[in-house]
Amino acid sequence: MKIEPNLWQLYLQVYFQPIQPIRFDTRGAILSLWNPHGKVLCEDKNQRLSRFWQGALQRVNVPYQLLWGGDQQMQYRELSVYIKCDLASGLRWAA
Repeated sequence: MKIEPNLWQLYLQVYFQPIQPIRFDTRGAILSLWNPHGKVLCEDKNQRLSRFWQGALQRVNVPYQLLWGGDQQMQYRELSVYIKCDLASGLRWAA
């Protein structure tokens, strides 16, 4: 999976804020639940995506925690999820 250079530069400037206390003591991946591939979607579509992916993670019993990804001041933010997994699993979920 290859991330376009412009999108990668944007991701390098993202800050994450957990919704609940979180421990990053294991390997894992952070995946955006809203606006996939950098394409802005309406609130309704983002909410449906969020419910879909949270349901998928629950069905396969993958531990996850919700967090916000956004600018440094969190004036702009999008819902993301942290999942405990190895690199190969993280890449599969991202794909």
